Parts: sequence; structure tokens; C-alpha cells
Amino acid sequence: MLAGATNPKDKQLLEAAIADLIDSLAAPLWIDQTHINLTNGGLVFAYEQDAAGELLDIIKYKRSHIPDATVQELINKLVKADRLLVVVSIQDAEARGANPNKIKQAKQQLAVGDQQAAGGKPVQAIQHYSMAWSKAVGL
Repeated sequence: MLAGATNPKDKQLLEAAIADLIDSLAAPLWIDQTHINLTNGGLVFAYEQDAAGELLDIIKYKRSHIPDATVQELINKLVKADRLLVVVSIQDAEARGANPNKIKQAKQQLAVGDQQAAGGKPVQAIQHYSMAWSKAVGL
């Protein structure tokens, strides 16, 4: 998609989103494919929140040459991936017998994130997923 971006603003926003995604995938932030590092794993959500915002800016930019549906598909995949990280963290917390109140709070944040995602607010959804993850892992 970046190679086909002929509009300078499209290219700038795509490059920024790609940089954020690359940062979110940095090895020190990850334990494995579905677990992020407790020490600084919250950065994954911060970077991906920024990437979602930059992708949304492409949709909002009326002179963009990139089809909105293409960008929205990328945003949806990002939100879905972040949601999966939270669901796995909640399941892990339940399996290890974590504080039931923290698990309840994590599930509440997950539900709010789902509402935000369904309402077309991916940045806010990822923010709530980040809070849910923090509760689930006991931060």
C-alpha cells in the first residue's frame, strides 16, 4: 500500500502508522505471540493506538487516494489483535486464580472497548483494551 501511495499526505500518514506498528512489534515488548511483557508491554497498546489514529486520519482526509474500506480493514485487524491480547490475558488470570475483582474490572474494560470498537472508535477501543490488559495482568 505504501508503494502505491501517490498523495504525499497519504504517504506521510502511512509511514507514521507503519513506524508505530514496527515499534509495537519490538522483541523486548513480547513474551510470545499472545503475551506481552509485563514490564513495558503496555507500550504495545500505546503504539497501536497511535497507528489506529494515523490510519483514521487517512479516512478523514478527503483527498486521500487510498480507499476508505482498505484502511478500515487494517484498523479492524489492529483492534481485533489487541482484543485477542486482552482475552488471552484474562483467561490466563482466571487460570492462575487472580483477584476476582481485577478480573471483573478487566472484563468490564474489555466490554467498553468492544462497545467503542462497534461504535467506530478504534483508538478509544484500544485504550480500553490496554486498561483491561493492565487489570488482567495485575498492574
